[in-house]
Amino acid sequence: MTEAKKKIKRSRNGCHNCKRLKIKCDELKPSCSYCVKTASKCDYSLKLTWGGRPYKDSTKRRQQHVTPTTAASTPAPLDTVQFVVQSFDPSTHDPQSPQTTTGSISSPHIQEDPNVHFDLHTNDPEKQDNFLTNYEEDIARAELYMPETPSYFARDYQPIRSSQETAVYSIPPQITPLPTLLLEVPFYRDLLHFWVNVASHHLVPAPVKVYQDNPFKMILTQMAMEYPSILTTLLAFSAKLRSVLIDSNDTPEFVIEQLLTRSCTEMLKILRDRTSAISNVALATSLLLSCFEAFNCKDFGKHRTHVIGARQIIKARSALPMSRGPDTGTERDITFFLMRWFVYIDIIGSLSSARNSDNYLLVADDVTSYEPVESVTSLNEIDDHHDPKRAIDHLMGFDVKFLPHLAKITLLIRKTERYLQEAPGSTSIPISIVQEALEVKDAMVGILAQDDDVMLEAHEQMEKDKRKRKNSSTNQTSPPEIVSMIQENTILRYTNRIFCDTGIIHLYRRVLKIPRTSPLVQELVNGIGKLAKDHIESQSPTDVCCIFCFFTAGCETLNQDMRQFFQQRFEKLIAMGNTSAKRGLEIMKRCWETDEDWISAAKQLDLDITLL
Repeated sequence: MTEAKKKIKRSRNGCHNCKRLKIKCDELKPSCSYCVKTASKCDYSLKLTWGGRPYKDSTKRRQQHVTPTTAASTPAPLDTVQFVVQSFDPSTHDPQSPQTTTGSISSPHIQEDPNVHFDLHTNDPEKQDNFLTNYEEDIARAELYMPETPSYFARDYQPIRSSQETAVYSIPPQITPLPTLLLEVPFYRDLLHFWVNVASHHLVPAPVKVYQDNPFKMILTQMAMEYPSILTTLLAFSAKLRSVLIDSNDTPEFVIEQLLTRSCTEMLKILRDRTSAISNVALATSLLLSCFEAFNCKDFGKHRTHVIGARQIIKARSALPMSRGPDTGTERDITFFLMRWFVYIDIIGSLSSARNSDNYLLVADDVTSYEPVESVTSLNEIDDHHDPKRAIDHLMGFDVKFLPHLAKITLLIRKTERYLQEAPGSTSIPISIVQEALEVKDAMVGILAQDDDVMLEAHEQMEKDKRKRKNSSTNQTSPPEIVSMIQENTILRYTNRIFCDTGIIHLYRRVLKIPRTSPLVQELVNGIGKLAKDHIESQSPTDVCCIFCFFTAGCETLNQDMRQFFQQRFEKLIAMGNTSAKRGLEIMKRCWETDEDWISAAKQLDLDITLL
């Protein structure tokens, strides 16, 4: 008689160490017995995996991870996107234990498989719902640190212990009434106030007066009033930006973690339904989480995970017909906003990442188009709105027409790298790559010239309006708002040129392998430095949004005065708490010392970076 096999009771809510080692966890909080015994960090945090479970074979996992998709491929049906969320128990969070990483979202394995089914692993939906409707922990965490005195930033009062009436009046009326979470937790109202009046302006290069309909301020905040996953992620992002811009200790991590815990739990609810899983809400939440992790600068793997999640949502949505209305292609169009946001992250991320750049722009090298870029450019070409922002996109700071060419530069970089790997010792680039690179360069220069003409015409019209208003007024001085508009609109003309020249620098250095000493390279990098020095204010939102361009120019310049300028510019960003600037300056200095390219310098310094 054979002995009955002993049934093993699995631990569904164990810590990640025990799960990784496949041992039973006793689930003690804050640390299980095994982690206490081995002096290991015990982590019960939520892990969000976009795309399904990975192969056990690491070789297959790498191959699956980098498999590109083509724009010509058939759109993924709605039931082919898989989101796997590991167990999460919100009842375990202790407001007195700030060291617990309760709100982290990460993905140790990323897999994109077009043939997987929709699957969701949750723990206890009822317990999650109870957590989402209970605000005692949020209040307790905020009260642990909340100062009694107010803080000031950018001449704008930021209430700390504001009454409900004060907080509501400080928030634009079009985004009220406020959700229960904001009414119950006063400090969260302060964070929303900071987002609307300060933080949202630091995410776009266009000056505030020029970009009154900034979608980070208008669209995203309005969506947050209706959808809790967006609200809690937005508040966490606002808290992080507030800590950087005001004081490094302004908002402790455990308050941000509590908000991210809510974001994760709300995301679980969204992913239970196939329709909501590919909605604008899911896409906006993924993009917010992606930008939060990039700004947080602690683990760019998390940032790239959410980029891949956003891409899967967009791929699944491509099977749906695109509806058009009176707001289609305008700043009021949610889809247009989210698609531009994603494409910007995807393309600039592919050019600015020191590692794993293949996590971005997952498209075959030989395709002639990239579907997300095509969607953005087609929406931007709707010309019945007569929108002055059509020339230079205020959200990105450059012409939308540059997007396919910047994407092409990334694909040419990959072609060149693959060729040099397959032909070690070769010093020449195939003529086909050279020809494609020169075509991209000529196209970008042509677009820039057209944009300059359009901007000059717009400025001439503003001058006419200024003279007309001046002549019709008893006051003989020029209307200050028009003078300011001309000056601030000119800034976008400069950012447009800066991004164009940055793309061409990557084309010269990384595709054509033109040496740094070439006058072609030095003219472009020093030109970027001069524009920054003369026209872009240090520590301004425009300065922050052009960090990728200034980093590129700083690494390549041979001019000592320019090196000193870029060093000072980055040191000022570091003083603001910009961690990406700190890493960027380290890489920049090594380029100056060793004459390495910035990718090699980052590798030698063991630094990961993505500049958005």
